[in-house]
Amino acid sequence: MPPVCIGIVYYSQVLEGINSVEGCEGLMHQVAETLPPERIKAPPKTNDPVIKAEQLPDCDGLISGFPTRSGGYV
Repeated sequence: MPPVCIGIVYYSQVLEGINSVEGCEGLMHQVAETLPPERIKAPPKTNDPVIKAEQLPDCDGLISGFPTRSGGYV
């Protein structure tokens, strides 16, 4: 039986947790940026693949992870 595929948009601790479960495989993705590069005031993104809407049905589940600092989204 193939492993359960869980798509993750976007937090590496979630990936580690999913991969620690036998029979599960986490796949790290990011969402495409909507702002032009000159408007973004953040560090460059990682090289994780950008997930496309047509890829969502390929996952058995989807988790969105949002890092926080002092209770607010980062």
